[in-house]
Amino acid sequence: MFYGRKEELDILEKRFNSERFEFGFIYGQRRIGKTSLIDEFSKSHKTVMFFIPDSDDGLIRRDLSNQLFMYLDKKGQTPYENWESFFIGLKESFNDEKVMIVFDEYPNALVGHDGKRKKTDFDEKLQNAIDHIFKDTKLSIVIMGSNVSFMQNIIQDKVGPLYKRHTFTLFISKLRWNDALKFVEKMPLDDQIKTLSLLDTFPYYLSHIDQNLSFEENLDNFFFNRDSLITIDPTFTISSNMSITGFYVGIMRCLVDRVNTIKEMGNVLKAESGKVSLYLEELLKSNVVNKSSYFNSSRSTYYEINDRMTAFYFKFVQPYLEHIKLGNGMFIKNKEKNAIDDFMHHSYEKLCITYLNELNNQGKLNTFYLSFTNFRADKTSLNRSVEIDIVGEDNGSLLLGECKYSKKEKGVDVYNHLKESGTIKPFDTYKKKYYYIFSHTGFNDELKKCQDSNLYLISSKDMLEAINN
Repeated sequence: MFYGRKEELDILEKRFNSERFEFGFIYGQRRIGKTSLIDEFSKSHKTVMFFIPDSDDGLIRRDLSNQLFMYLDKKGQTPYENWESFFIGLKESFNDEKVMIVFDEYPNALVGHDGKRKKTDFDEKLQNAIDHIFKDTKLSIVIMGSNVSFMQNIIQDKVGPLYKRHTFTLFISKLRWNDALKFVEKMPLDDQIKTLSLLDTFPYYLSHIDQNLSFEENLDNFFFNRDSLITIDPTFTISSNMSITGFYVGIMRCLVDRVNTIKEMGNVLKAESGKVSLYLEELLKSNVVNKSSYFNSSRSTYYEINDRMTAFYFKFVQPYLEHIKLGNGMFIKNKEKNAIDDFMHHSYEKLCITYLNELNNQGKLNTFYLSFTNFRADKTSLNRSVEIDIVGEDNGSLLLGECKYSKKEKGVDVYNHLKESGTIKPFDTYKKKYYYIFSHTGFNDELKKCQDSNLYLISSKDMLEAINN
């Protein structure tokens, strides 16, 4: 199934139909749908897709030569002896045709898994091809990669061979809300919400959902069956091509247990802060982990895993992997039932933020908020701790949000509590405050009748209704 990506397809269409040579970057974390996007585009446009393996330079050149010969149905040809002849061969193969040529996992051509530069002149010869060989053609050359920080460095490196030679860049992120809904629309409401809470709008995960099965059955297919997708190959949950082993696993296990500051992780892992920081930096570069801070508190920095499926794996699967492989997944799932329920409740909060971001991106909030974070204070003027799930700020406007995943309809007490929390520092100086309350089961009549034009009540049912563009 392929849903959405209309804007991305339109951009590729525009570049493909250009009367000049085009060179672009497409990048985004693993399993985000880059290859699926190209596959969909290739259904109606001539496209040649080269996959670059993690090999040495000679093997990569031989492999790409053979991929080209196979596409041209010229088997048995001798591989090109160098990259210059390869790029000349590309031009001669397609002459004046409109063709999009994609090099997938471009970082593999330059750097190995050890992080060291390979002995190659691929990038230098590609620069020469762009400047001299391809410049008068109608080809569209695309380099694509999953290592987001690496691709960004290539684009921004002022001394790099490809600097300022691109005519477009395309960053691929998660699916839009309406498109994600299509993967779950046939499921019961509760199952839709649970599925989206865990999978968010990541297209790769959603593409493996069977809408004829319940959420629990799909969960088993992902994690707890002996032949489950992620038990067989846990790299599906890792949004980079790095190997998450050893000390990395320790950090990931800390994060899922909400041990999420460098100092706390160092104490648990019995490691110096410098070592923890070094490993965290690699996880940040690979988009596996995010760095966050509480509202109005740059000193309260904490870290969290980028997507809930990865977090679920390290919380409930990785510690029991061998037992699950032996067929004991259901025992593990039952053993962790209460913890899984708690995990899903917290994931609902993340889903509400995803939905709110969609409203924000469509201009359906009172202003445009650059980001949403949360807030926590143990000692306040209210003589109680204050914890707010969602906080956004822009030009004197303050958005405060509360997310409740429970079987009971929410009443006016939730609103009063949120409104009272918004009176403490640093919120007391804001003149315009907007309150968003999310509730899985909805709201009672008293709260619905509340006379406040700045109060917005959003049930799970409301969230599952498509947002009109």
